[in-house]
Amino acid sequence: MRTVTPIITLYAFCWSDIVAGDVLHNLPVVTDIKRHYPGAQIDWLVEESFAALPRLHPAVQNVIPVALRRWRSRLLSPVNWRQIASFRTLLSAQNYDFAIDTQGLLKSALLMRGAQGLRCGFHKHSAREPLASFLYQRTFTVATGQHAVERNRQLVAQALGYTIDTPADYGIHAPSFERFEWLGQGIYAVLLHATSQAEKLWDEANWIALGAISSRKEHSYHPALGSESERLRSLRFAESIPGAVVPPRLSLHEAAILLGGRLR
Repeated sequence: MRTVTPIITLYAFCWSDIVAGDVLHNLPVVTDIKRHYPGAQIDWLVEESFAALPRLHPAVQNVIPVALRRWRSRLLSPVNWRQIASFRTLLSAQNYDFAIDTQGLLKSALLMRGAQGLRCGFHKHSAREPLASFLYQRTFTVATGQHAVERNRQLVAQALGYTIDTPADYGIHAPSFERFEWLGQGIYAVLLHATSQAEKLWDEANWIALGAISSRKEHSYHPALGSESERLRSLRFAESIPGAVVPPRLSLHEAAILLGGRLR
């Protein structure tokens, strides 16, 4: 079995609140690659705001942050142009066997052009932005209408020449558990009620009812409510849920600790 050195090129894309789903959707890809090519080196290019997420997978060797959103906001800044030059130098320094863009966007494809390796991505009929496909050296057709996780897995499997034969495994190793002072003692549950689209919101009365069940003495745990962007809703829920705690603003690393903590 030959060793490959793929780089997974991602741009986790949003305009307002943090949306980390595009990054998380690619974690099973890393597990797949390591299962079929145990000696592979996997580097991950990602928007700097989400750099903590690929590091949750132990098989990711290097995380290469890109500040595309920050650079776009200050295009005339000399500091930005120096940072861009440094980034391009860093990205081109490694000779990869494959550079795979699972995002299928024009901006992610443009970023990937700086990587030294066979550039692979979605065919124009599969990509989210068809123009991106013209920047790849090799393209692959993946059926649309599937969950993003499976589309990403199928793309990379075709690019690297293996067959998907196992369920998706995110491979997340949460950081060591730390008890936050604001959380208090005892076992806890986390109610994640935020969503990027208002029509997807679950009715507030249902969240309050779920929180009330969680706080009953026989269950012996209390709910911690997130996130910062939905803080006002969290505060409303906490007023009606005994023992509820509204977290302060958390970094992605701290959120991983909270979500991955052993129940005590």
